[in-house]
Amino acid sequence: MKKSVSSLLVASALAISSQAAIASGWEFFPVQNDDYQFAPQLSVVGGSMKPADGDSGSISGIELAINCPLLKAPNGVIRQQISITNYDESGVEIQSFELNPHYQIEVAPDVAFGFGPGFGYLTADAAGLDDSAITLQAGATLSYTMGQVVIGAEARYQLAVSDIKTTTGAEVDLDNTRFMVKLGYRF
Repeated sequence: MKKSVSSLLVASALAISSQAAIASGWEFFPVQNDDYQFAPQLSVVGGSMKPADGDSGSISGIELAINCPLLKAPNGVIRQQISITNYDESGVEIQSFELNPHYQIEVAPDVAFGFGPGFGYLTADAAGLDDSAITLQAGATLSYTMGQVVIGAEARYQLAVSDIKTTTGAEVDLDNTRFMVKLGYRF
C-alpha cells in the first residue's frame, strides 16, 4: 500500500512540475519542432588537469556540442557537450568520456557564459592500476563566437562516484580539477 501511495505522489509531483515548466516557457523535446536547430560545434580542447592523487599535467581531447534536443530553456540555450579527453602524466593515463549540458546565456555580443552538471566514465591505467569509474562533473564556461569560429575556456571539477583501486587493493583518488581552452567550428 505504501509503495502505491508513494508512486502516486511521485507521479503527481512530476505531472505538476512538468505543467509548471511548460507554463513558464520551458519546452520538452524541442527536436520535434520545425524550428529546432542542432547547431553542431566540433572543438579541440587542451589544458591542465590535477588529480587529487597525482601530478598536474596536460589534458587534450575533442568535444562535440549541440543544442539540447531534450529541453529548451525560455531564455538562453542549453548546449549538450560530449567530450573525450586524455591525460598522461608520470606514467598515469586517464581517459574520460563525458556528457555536460551547459545552460548558456549571452553576457555581451558574441560572448556567452555557461554552467552545468555532467556525468561520464573514466578509465585509469598505470603500473599496478587498471580500473574505471562512473563520474559526476560541474563546470563553467566562457566562449566568444566570431562567425563560425568559437574560442572558449572552461573550468571543471570531476568526481569519481566509485572507488578506484590498484591491483593490490589500495584506493586511488582520481577526483580532479581541469582548466581547458577550446577552439571550435560551428557548422
